[in-house]
Amino acid sequence: MELCCSVIETYGAYLLDHENEHIVKAYVHQTQDDEAARKEARKYLDGHDIEIWDATLSALLGEDTDHHDRKECRDGPPTDGI
Repeated sequence: MELCCSVIETYGAYLLDHENEHIVKAYVHQTQDDEAARKEARKYLDGHDIEIWDATLSALLGEDTDHHDRKECRDGPPTDGI
């Protein structure tokens, strides 16, 4: 009998204002990996970009964008409005 465990990560999805400077709304969800977190966060897109964070930035999503390069993003998760 093979036992298998999968790790569930907690991700924060932060809906940003149109200038990408302030949080409009924050969501917390648990998924198995970054790809699942991006898929879940896409449900919240409504003309605003979304930053997805676990311990570090996983992705910046927009209606027409999907950035995965952690280097091009800020140093830590947004904290205003939370």
